[in-house]
Amino acid sequence: MWTNTDYRQVLGVAILLSLGVTPKVQAIAPSMKENFEFSQIPGIVWVAQGMEEFPEAERYYTEGARLQDEGNLEGAVASYQQAIRLNPNFTEAQINLGVALVNLGRIPEAIAAYRNAIATNSQLPAAHYNLANALAQQQEFDEAIAAYREAIRLQPNYDKAYYNMGNILVNRGQIPDAISAYQKAIEINPNFAEAHGNLGIVLSEQGAQTEATQALQTARDLFQRQGNFSAVSRIDSFLQQLDNRSN
Repeated sequence: MWTNTDYRQVLGVAILLSLGVTPKVQAIAPSMKENFEFSQIPGIVWVAQGMEEFPEAERYYTEGARLQDEGNLEGAVASYQQAIRLNPNFTEAQINLGVALVNLGRIPEAIAAYRNAIATNSQLPAAHYNLANALAQQQEFDEAIAAYREAIRLQPNYDKAYYNMGNILVNRGQIPDAISAYQKAIEINPNFAEAHGNLGIVLSEQGAQTEATQALQTARDLFQRQGNFSAVSRIDSFLQQLDNRSN
């Protein structure tokens, strides 16, 4: 059995990845398809109509998305803020503003942007998910878990929400709940390499060596197919350590 220090050190350098924030803007139309159930289609129509009613706001939003995609985050923030001034209910601009602010390290402002998006439209799973990620960065873990759960309530197949919630639960020492969260992420998305990897690490700490090895080998195979060779190398190293400790 590994000590808590061993476990924390390995977990800290293993596979944990931030999935909620990327330097590039996420396209709104595809994300809306992912985040709305068919019963929520009228909400999509409402958003589209709102954009048509504020063409100048939409122009600033489009400019912000371009700047964000190019890595000009300060310019993107300014454009999104202008879009929101023109249309205070512009949910997509509020969410993308939050993403840009997170990448600038301005986490409290990002949290405020996500909360504004939720106040405008509480039915967007991505807004709750991004809010949870930002809260986790501020170590506001209770609120982060609540936000992940709300994202999952709105979108039950939100594998990344289960995964990131599992990471928080591990750090809080709630290991059985973390294992359940990782397993749910894998049930939804069997190709979720990071979830397999973190599940394997947690299972190894619990003494379930056979299950841990299986999960880690699955993660390794998935990373291999994805071309993520640095992750493959880390898992190989971890498997070797696991084998040495069991002998």
